[in-house]
Amino acid sequence: MAMETRVDEQTRVWEYVDQGIEAPSKIARCIYPNISGKDLNATRMRIKRIIDGGQPAPQPEQPPSFFPPQIDPAEIGHPATDEQRLIQELKQENDRLKLEREWLAHSSATDYHNGTLTIAMSDLHFFDRGFLLQTWENLKSKTCALIERYKPRRVVVVINGDIIGGRGIYRNQHTDNVLSTTEQQIKAGMFEIYTMHQQIEAVTDADIEYIVTQGNHDYSMGDPTAPPFVWGCRTIGLPMRFVGTETVMNVADNEADIKDPNAYNILFEHGWGGSQASPTSPAMILATLVKIIGYSQKQVLINRVCHGHVHWRSVGLERARNMPFDVTGGLQRNDRASIGKNTRPVGWIAYLSPPDSGTIIRPIEIVPDDSDIDADIYNPQLPEHNRASASRAIQGFEEIAENVGALSFIEKQVYSKN
Repeated sequence: MAMETRVDEQTRVWEYVDQGIEAPSKIARCIYPNISGKDLNATRMRIKRIIDGGQPAPQPEQPPSFFPPQIDPAEIGHPATDEQRLIQELKQENDRLKLEREWLAHSSATDYHNGTLTIAMSDLHFFDRGFLLQTWENLKSKTCALIERYKPRRVVVVINGDIIGGRGIYRNQHTDNVLSTTEQQIKAGMFEIYTMHQQIEAVTDADIEYIVTQGNHDYSMGDPTAPPFVWGCRTIGLPMRFVGTETVMNVADNEADIKDPNAYNILFEHGWGGSQASPTSPAMILATLVKIIGYSQKQVLINRVCHGHVHWRSVGLERARNMPFDVTGGLQRNDRASIGKNTRPVGWIAYLSPPDSGTIIRPIEIVPDDSDIDADIYNPQLPEHNRASASRAIQGFEEIAENVGALSFIEKQVYSKN
């Protein structure tokens, strides 16, 4: 479906209103005759906001620009070959589209403030010797900037498995863990999430909730570690709940039940399997599509899937018609990886739903700066830095637990300096 630009769309909306057609759904079908389904619902809501905002004042005719519409790079001291010029033009077009998307996100006709923002992350792997320290800090900073930009009324953080490195997951894993016990791993992980929560609270008054799923690394010699992690976080005051190995969530701001047709449901699970050529393994794709059919038989319609596990950020790859799969990246340098695995895209995914909406805008990728990723990947002292950071995290956790009076519930460990 060829969509109008947003400015042209507003003009045509007011043309139909002037003709006496005021129902947003009718106007949507007049502008886009073949529209249907979710596209119709999203367009109807957008047109309703245009009408509710009132007809804009006519703009005065602009005088001719002093600048030519197209500038030859050679005219500004930037000569280039035909191939280089083509590459430059493509880059400029890409920048123009980015700016246009930015304008759409902030224009008065599409005000997304006071909606719901869901942040999906996974594969944190606190405190593996290869935990990406600077990348973690960079991602938290960018997440807070995103929250400040859109000013949601509600923030949901989905920690989609593999919170810690775990123990006994693979042979000789103890050589990769910078903390000697599982309890230390959990406490250090709790401290990191607690500090992230404080950073988020510093930039928003929104209601905040954390959802945690079980990952394949969230085990210690066969015993699950996600439940005690969530229990500990709740004990020190974090609004967090555990949902098992998978959950279906309506991420739309309307907060409808997942069986409501107006819900926008995402199937969150940690993921499994592996592939050198795909962020979702073929076996998992097939099994998930079968699972989605099972949910539909229970009147739960899935709109998209979000998983982790493979440390390979990817957004919107359709594995069936109108069934996109999103994948979050990991925060672990794999020193034993085959060539290419440490170059997989890192990052998280945000889903923004406008106020009272039953849908989301395009998923927002939270991508760390290359400089921070490279600083971690190529840092020969990363394991030593992680040991120092983990030690501070353990000490920080005990100070927090003591301050909130949680040590009467959590047995205080005395750790040897050796």
